[in-house]
Amino acid sequence: MGYIKDAVRKTFFAKGEDVIARNIAAIDAGGSGLIRIEIPESWAFSRDEIKKAPIADRPGIITKLLEPMNAQKGDSLPVSAFVGYEDGTVELGLTAYEKRGLASMVPVWDPSLCIQCNRCSYVCPHAVIRPYLLNAEEMQGAPENIKAVPAMGAAGYSYTLQISKDDCTGCGSCVRCCPAKQKALSMTPVSEIPDTRITWEYALKTSDKEGVFDPYSVKGSQFRTPLLEFSAACAGCGETPYAKLLTQLFGDRVYWANATGCSQAWGSPMPGIPYTKNKHGRGPAWSNSLFENNAEFSLGMFLSVKQQRDAQKIRSEKLLAGGVENDLEIALRNWTAAYDDFEKSAVTGRDLTAALEKSIGKLSGNNREIACELLQNKDHFSKKTFWMYGGDGWAYDIGFGGLDHVLASGENVNVFIVDTEVYSNTGGQSSKATPLGAVAQFCISGKTAAKKDLGAIFMTYGNIYVAQVCNGSRSQPAYKGYKGSGGVQWPVSYNRVHAMLCPRHKGRNVQCPE
Repeated sequence: MGYIKDAVRKTFFAKGEDVIARNIAAIDAGGSGLIRIEIPESWAFSRDEIKKAPIADRPGIITKLLEPMNAQKGDSLPVSAFVGYEDGTVELGLTAYEKRGLASMVPVWDPSLCIQCNRCSYVCPHAVIRPYLLNAEEMQGAPENIKAVPAMGAAGYSYTLQISKDDCTGCGSCVRCCPAKQKALSMTPVSEIPDTRITWEYALKTSDKEGVFDPYSVKGSQFRTPLLEFSAACAGCGETPYAKLLTQLFGDRVYWANATGCSQAWGSPMPGIPYTKNKHGRGPAWSNSLFENNAEFSLGMFLSVKQQRDAQKIRSEKLLAGGVENDLEIALRNWTAAYDDFEKSAVTGRDLTAALEKSIGKLSGNNREIACELLQNKDHFSKKTFWMYGGDGWAYDIGFGGLDHVLASGENVNVFIVDTEVYSNTGGQSSKATPLGAVAQFCISGKTAAKKDLGAIFMTYGNIYVAQVCNGSRSQPAYKGYKGSGGVQWPVSYNRVHAMLCPRHKGRNVQCPE
């Protein structure tokens, strides 16, 4: 304790002897309360038990790579273990097999107090809280210990909220955001909670209930399966809820360019890949790039897919010109009419695929060749959405020139900036996003320059939709009072996922009249 007291004298010598004396008295008081605890000798030879995921059919990558790495035995893996992964491509959804069990306290749901707003699921950083609507047949086949109540606003359905305690980090964000007069969630010691795996896995297999609630509302969006789950982000992470929401709104049709930073640290730490697949085996096309070129990386994805979709449209026009039977002709014309519609192109694309598969045996010559090419590239029937995602180190600073270049091109790409107002991933240093007067690493006396107004800069282009988003806000205007070239004052509504996720303009950088 002598070293601690010396440090106190050195640190507070300018504050006077009284301050030094009080600090030393506090150290002495703490020392007098120490209790000696005898540690059993057997502990010197104890070994951590490897906790394997309670899933019978684990993919080969789990047993060959993930489990040895998590057991800190990655250095002992032979080169042969990586055969098939030479190009860096890795399966999605690997974190579902980790079941880290980090939390000492996890939330417990009381259905009698719940108002079924789904805000707990909305803010959960690790997607461990998920609401479900169960029909009568699903309720009849549900496990006996499942908690469920009649669904509000959805006659004929039951509502259940499932919590995966093995994946929870115990941050308590769900409890803090619960708007019920008496909280419907309470943090409870994990040792007092029975095993939730049976009800969790049962709910995962229930059918989707699209159309019951507006999928672009806070409540409705949470009935969609999140395609980002159980990440390595810190407990209570403020970034992952936004990324998770993007996957719920746009699902498996997202091309995701991720800039280096925190979103890389929790988004792709080998072997725990948190981006996952839906029931149809499809998920986001995710890849990481550098600070300085992430915007161009996203633009490259966009231009590639744009060219391939244009080729599909040309093929469909040639097939129509060659003459086809009535059902296939209708499917081709419906798809062409919905070509640029995010929602309709998915439906008409499925119809066109079915019509081609049904008719291809009747086609011959050039028509058959074109139909085969259309089917080979059927993934491009549906319109995709392109997002670049990263922090202020990328968007405000190192990658700003590239971001400006890409947005000025007028192409149909989207940007989501996770503005933490410091360089979070490298220790919290000041950035151009740091507000005036804020204290940060290497800026201990407070930042002397104002925060760079990135939104106002891009609004001057006149054709870029800009919004400021906060998933805890309640109708607070973004860029209040600012009117750019042709711009307006953008509202941010808690009750409608508007902002950059505007349902009317899904993926289109245009001025929004709402």
